[in-house]
Amino acid sequence: MGKMLGSLLLGRPEWISTKVWSIGLVVLAGIGAAGTCAAAEEPCLDCDTDIRFPDAASLLASKGYHSDQYTVLLTWAEATPKRPGHFITGYRVRKKDGSPSFDLYADGNGALLSNTQLGELGIRPKDWTLRPISAPAESGAAAGPRVRRARPPLGAGSKSAAAVTLPPVDMAGVLREDEAGESTPAKGVKRVGVFVDLSEPISLAGDQCTLGTWLSLSHGRLWSVSITSPGALAQRIHFSELHLPPGAFINIYNSANPQENYGPFAGTEDDFWSPTCFHETVIVECFVPEVADLQALQLRIDRVVHVYAGFGEVAWGKAAGPCHLDVTCFPEWAAVASGVGALGNIGATGFLFCTGTLIVDNVLDSDLPFFLTANHCVGSQDEAATLEVYWLYQTSTCNGTAPHPATVPRTTGGADYLATTTAELGNDFALLRLRGVPPSEVGHVGWLNTPVETLEAITGIHHPSGDFKRISFGAIDQSAPETLGVSGNDYYGTVWTEGVTEPGSSGSCLLMSSTQQIIGQLLGGASSCQALDAPDVYGRFDVTFPIIEPWMNGGGEPPNNNFANVIVLAGFAGQTTGWNSDGTKEPGEPNHANNVGGKSVWWQWTAPETGEVTFSTSGSVFDTTVGIYTGTDVSGLTPVVGDNKLGFGFNAAATFVAEAGVTYHVAVDGFQNSESGEVASGNILLTWQVGAPSNDAFTDAINLPGPTGSTTGANLGATRQAGEPDHLGAASGHSVWWQWTAPGFGTAIVSTAGSDFDTTLSVYTGETVSGLQLVAEDDDDEQSGSRTSILSFPAAAGTTYFLAVDGFFQSDLQEADTGNIALAWGLEPSPNADSDIDGNGQVNAVDVQLVINAALSLDIGGLDADINNDTQVDAVDVQMVINAALGLPINP
Repeated sequence: MGKMLGSLLLGRPEWISTKVWSIGLVVLAGIGAAGTCAAAEEPCLDCDTDIRFPDAASLLASKGYHSDQYTVLLTWAEATPKRPGHFITGYRVRKKDGSPSFDLYADGNGALLSNTQLGELGIRPKDWTLRPISAPAESGAAAGPRVRRARPPLGAGSKSAAAVTLPPVDMAGVLREDEAGESTPAKGVKRVGVFVDLSEPISLAGDQCTLGTWLSLSHGRLWSVSITSPGALAQRIHFSELHLPPGAFINIYNSANPQENYGPFAGTEDDFWSPTCFHETVIVECFVPEVADLQALQLRIDRVVHVYAGFGEVAWGKAAGPCHLDVTCFPEWAAVASGVGALGNIGATGFLFCTGTLIVDNVLDSDLPFFLTANHCVGSQDEAATLEVYWLYQTSTCNGTAPHPATVPRTTGGADYLATTTAELGNDFALLRLRGVPPSEVGHVGWLNTPVETLEAITGIHHPSGDFKRISFGAIDQSAPETLGVSGNDYYGTVWTEGVTEPGSSGSCLLMSSTQQIIGQLLGGASSCQALDAPDVYGRFDVTFPIIEPWMNGGGEPPNNNFANVIVLAGFAGQTTGWNSDGTKEPGEPNHANNVGGKSVWWQWTAPETGEVTFSTSGSVFDTTVGIYTGTDVSGLTPVVGDNKLGFGFNAAATFVAEAGVTYHVAVDGFQNSESGEVASGNILLTWQVGAPSNDAFTDAINLPGPTGSTTGANLGATRQAGEPDHLGAASGHSVWWQWTAPGFGTAIVSTAGSDFDTTLSVYTGETVSGLQLVAEDDDDEQSGSRTSILSFPAAAGTTYFLAVDGFFQSDLQEADTGNIALAWGLEPSPNADSDIDGNGQVNAVDVQLVINAALSLDIGGLDADINNDTQVDAVDVQMVINAALGLPINP
């Protein structure tokens, strides 16, 4: 198999082959290898003649399982749920006398593990006689939450204290490497960025800086540096050391657009990579509150990734081949396509690009973000920690223009590596659990755990060459795996009739066309737009399933399940994610918000300044409770505040006055039903905000540019001002403000669809908050039945409108809802906005006369002369059409 598989995978640049073999196999050498099986019922029935896994056979022989008596059928690596970050190796073994097969497990040192030890690690027995399971897809919502930027970086708008410009990248050499690999039909990962090392690392050690100085702020100290990599389309920053005292944090942002910012990041972590920031100059800032111990700070930046290729372009000028099919042209696949993401991660020699799929689990009402891709795309936990997934990177209309990757929803924060087999020893899969929550409009794709037949119609959805999403159609051809040097027990062969795959498609799902369910993930192959009939090979999902079945039937223990394993938060505002499926309650743990609960998880936050703070679970997918505490032991905590509000979306929000330098523990649990005893669980979205949002006050309304657009925000911590109108009759609430100046005449439409709470929306004109005139207002979207809001109103060019978004006031709770806001606006131009009354393509004296006649109540043949849409034709309309005829602005 080795030589043929080498031509399949390794016929590409040296940097890719290094990633697949050096990284993938060396990392797994300490935790196990992977193997093959014929079907879920029993692996590989014809393996007795050869020792397929010599390393595994040698290890087991040293434990008394000699190869003359035992055959290793399959090996794999899997994470231990109760010891996050640890892996063990599994071996499926059969005795040659025909006795039933059994499983053995070894730790990283090769010691076999007992059943008691396996139980302590949370390893569940594998069921190799599983009944066939067909998991249906779970569709996403029409819109979803976006990562909220509650306030700009502290140093935004000011000159950075220090600046570093890196040497130019040798692009000629980089492109030669890339082109050499592109000349083969391999389906390897696609490189879009290379490493650039700093000649002198940037270090902070206490108050000592190798570059820059500390600036004094009213509530602490700020250090920042700008890093420029000339010509970079984007950068990722590497921290080889990041040790921050409680309350301290870092932000990373785009120097030209501070609204693109990432953070706050806190705690202690080495080998940390920032999310991708789309500019050649990226600013890193570090804030340490006055009450923190500055001498505990250790920070070191030693390299960056210089992104040189747009995700939709091959670096030497070619995008994906011309034979590809735009997935948007096939609306019947839209729901499944939404769950296919483009993934970027840090590999051996740069920023690499593949494809993966969000898949469903077997737990009712659970949508944990399990993500399936190939091992040669993500080969270790270190690589998974750098993962970010770009969702909905696709055209909005059939064969339309693709969006820029910076503008599509993205899940950052890395992933947990759960189980894997390598391409050499198994079916080349990797199962991950994303640490961030995907946007709610993204669906989870279903799967089938039984084999499928030759000639079965199949479909592939993928990102060829890192380009926008495409779709391919074909059929299973089981002659293909053997001709490409891999086992048909592990892989499906495919031949395409429409579309193909390319580098960057790796890890993408193979789907049964009739049911739209996953049956495999892409290893490689020879198909291309120059070889339309050449085969590809996909690792079989029915081989994968027995290994990943424990995760499909439960999310596994959360890493912050116990009080002692809290996850550290930092900053004045931010957002984090988690889950409480398989969470537990510890002895002595209090009842959060006076509910028994039973599946709690923990975070820790140190207040950077004194002020009112709100912790909210708005956007979580289940009925949550929140408890805030001080103290150092789970059985001796002092409660500060709790909330288990049963409002819209089952969200909870706990507000209290935090004291600078005090560390608070935040517990999120599921509400326990007193009748059934069932405890709610699922994905958690936790948001915190010190003080009010930047657009809390009318005078701080955020400007909305252009005729159409969308933005995000939140009303956590927002308040009502003196003299502010009672939006939809509610005398109190949490309003925030935007302003929009109509660029033309027409019908304006404003919506909060995609917000994760029960909103109200009001539009006003006026110059002061106490002198506003109501234009339009809405509570619920009656047409769609949503509790978000939508309204329309006639807009006049040049008029400024003020938009107030608030939460619905719940009289029984005497509280208005809060959460994350999605706000969209658009203008449908008036057909008369150009003053061409008779529609002949020009504005002249005839149009002027028509408006004058209409103003005099004379018949103009049913034409509409109300240019400014104020329901009457008068001197204003006459002046506007005269201006237009003279080539002047039509504004009166």
